[in-house]
Amino acid sequence: MSRQGRERRRGARISASLALRISGVDREPRLRRGDISSTGVYVEGDAAAGGCGTIEVLQILVPGSEERIEVLGRVVRRVLVEDLSRGTTVVGVAFEFLFTDDDTRARVAELVRAAAEDELDSGRMFQVRNAFDAQVGRANEGARHDATVYVVGVDTLSLETAWPVPPGEAIECVVRSPRSQREFAFTGKVVDSRPVGAGADLHRVDIRFRPDPDESPATIEDAIAVLIDESIHPESYQRDGDARADMRGRTDKVALASILSLAESERLSGVLRVRSDAGTGEVYLRDGRVVDVALALGSAAPSPATAPIDALLEIVQWPAAEFAFRAGAVDRDDRVATKTWALLLELARRRDEGGGAA
Repeated sequence: MSRQGRERRRGARISASLALRISGVDREPRLRRGDISSTGVYVEGDAAAGGCGTIEVLQILVPGSEERIEVLGRVVRRVLVEDLSRGTTVVGVAFEFLFTDDDTRARVAELVRAAAEDELDSGRMFQVRNAFDAQVGRANEGARHDATVYVVGVDTLSLETAWPVPPGEAIECVVRSPRSQREFAFTGKVVDSRPVGAGADLHRVDIRFRPDPDESPATIEDAIAVLIDESIHPESYQRDGDARADMRGRTDKVALASILSLAESERLSGVLRVRSDAGTGEVYLRDGRVVDVALALGSAAPSPATAPIDALLEIVQWPAAEFAFRAGAVDRDDRVATKTWALLLELARRRDEGGGAA
């Protein structure tokens, strides 16, 4: 499989125990074992979570405190996992974080960093996906081969390379940090080497470090600290082109104001359709701005007869509506002529004046 065909997350994915609350599933955060990165979280045993594309509100309890991080999560994968210890099958759910502000993004990154440090202090490893470019070759030889490091531990590296190096070989692996492009050399012995799938050109290689008597024991730990920091705090976040094309959920779980804030943050274009017993609404977005709103009460088709802000005020107050966003070009006159954040402030003001909750 080519590098381009693999998962595109570019950050450390840490296996850890998390106190996590999923909207509509839990009353309070409950302890789950899963994987968390600066871009998402994967947990098992949550069959009640929605299907792919569903937006949920996630609350993560920061270890050692009562502080909670609240972030939108979009279901991007559901898998069946065999629990061999119990002889049962559980559902694994992967959420992509949808950030509406930089502060929440930074708080999640700090939580991931703390989890990584705890795992390394316990002698365990952390996984990365497509995060570290590297070159590998026999020790004391000049020839080098491209590789991708995907697991780092206090005494182990695992990587993928087209070089079919056999077990027992003494090799050197030079890992390049993703942001500063610093290079760190790890010398060790191949303890396992196997093809990645039948007929694959890539080989998965596990290396155990060989202590260098000329180096301080802290050298490897310092290198790992840099790799953790730069993989958790990348300069940019790679996203699929279709990552926001399909989003749906319920307003009793996720407020429409949060979806509109996300649309502004991500500069989304498309149509947000909202349905409830009261009627149907369509919110048209272009580059993150609301440009028009159509409303129909009862079973009639949505029309732009009502002023956009009045229509949107009606829609956001529906208590238990279903919404779905589809990305695409919007050929619609701009009847709003204001930024989304200003529109949300005006909606909150009108709701306050009308006695509703902001």
